Amino acid sequence: MTMMTSPMNKEEDQTGVSPNYESRNGAPILWFLLHTQEGDGDAQSLANYLQNPNSGVSYHYTVDNSGTVIGVVDTDLASWSVLSGNPQSINLCFAGSRVAWTRDEWFSNMQRGIDCAVWIAVQDCRKYGIPIRTISPEELGNDQAGIADHNAYTIGKHNGSHTDVGPNFPWDYLHSKLSEYSGS
Repeated sequence: MTMMTSPMNKEEDQTGVSPNYESRNGAPILWFLLHTQEGDGDAQSLANYLQNPNSGVSYHYTVDNSGTVIGVVDTDLASWSVLSGNPQSINLCFAGSRVAWTRDEWFSNMQRGIDCAVWIAVQDCRKYGIPIRTISPEELGNDQAGIADHNAYTIGKHNGSHTDVGPNFPWDYLHSKLSEYSGS
């Protein structure tokens, strides 16, 4: 059996700094959701913003294309990312990313970041018993568990207006990395 090598260059646990979280109140964790920042920056600068009590937002992880991953909110707690879906989701944001990116821009600006996101998703899906598969907005809306994005939550739950990660996100590439990192 071949051991997989993590794509992460640097992983830093800064959980406990951000005040922007709450209890899951016993809700089951169903989804691992992906987000875009819609701004410039790297994993650390985004984490710094999320650690500000006035920001009113948080994610469990920030990731950038250098392979840096910052843990912002402990996954046993709910980050403030997807409105009423917070207690049931783990949320990761690609620092410096945008919904409007083309497929080529995703690859040139965030391919290693996607690798890191998939690596983390596989680990957290195993930890929380989430199936290692992507799900459609309809499946999310019916509370089926899996990996999706903020847009799937918006459509599936008719809650909010966010469309990230955008129509050009390379889901086929994510699927291939899910297979590689999960060994399935």
